[in-house]
Amino acid sequence: MHCKSQKFLSRPVYCLPLLLLTLFSIRCDNSTNGGFPPYVNPYAEDWAYYPLAIGNQWEYSIGDTTFWTYTIVDTSHSLRGDSSYMRITGHGEDMPFYIFWDLNFLYFSADTIDSYKTARLKLPIQLYSEWKAFDNSGTAISNFADAEIISMDSIVTVQAGTFETVVVEEITYTIGDHGDTLATPDTVWTAFAKDVGVIFFRFSNGIDYNLNTYTVGP
Repeated sequence: MHCKSQKFLSRPVYCLPLLLLTLFSIRCDNSTNGGFPPYVNPYAEDWAYYPLAIGNQWEYSIGDTTFWTYTIVDTSHSLRGDSSYMRITGHGEDMPFYIFWDLNFLYFSADTIDSYKTARLKLPIQLYSEWKAFDNSGTAISNFADAEIISMDSIVTVQAGTFETVVVEEITYTIGDHGDTLATPDTVWTAFAKDVGVIFFRFSNGIDYNLNTYTVGP
């Protein structure tokens, strides 16, 4: 702060209170975050690739006659980051599921135990970005999955509409303690659309989940 010309010397009683008021105002502006600027999540915009809000719902068709519905019913379960408890219906009984963002990873989990979670998407979204989707390696058998973003602009048409998608390829390996492959690697391709979520899951065994309808709120 500056007081113009030499009037600052002749009238200190006016400038000093103004200076103190200014400093006090600056401190008050940051008081809600310990005096530091508010934290800004660098991945907030990309979290829209799987919107997590109570009531969000996605229905997938599996073949011609089977439909599974994924509904977010609660967001109070805390795993690592912003998490959502999801109910899946359509296969005889309700099945609980958890989906949550942990900064730059989107995790799917069948339980709150870490060993059940799978990193389905990594941020920032970059073509050919690679990561370990999960790694349950042991002394006798190693079971792990490598994931990679193989496309960022694939146009996909399903019953729910036509979307520009980010496609992730995830390959699961089962390796013995001598490095021998114990099972044929399984592959799943997942397509994500911004402000929608998952458009399809396609598995190497021939099973496809295609988005039929969806309801996504803010």
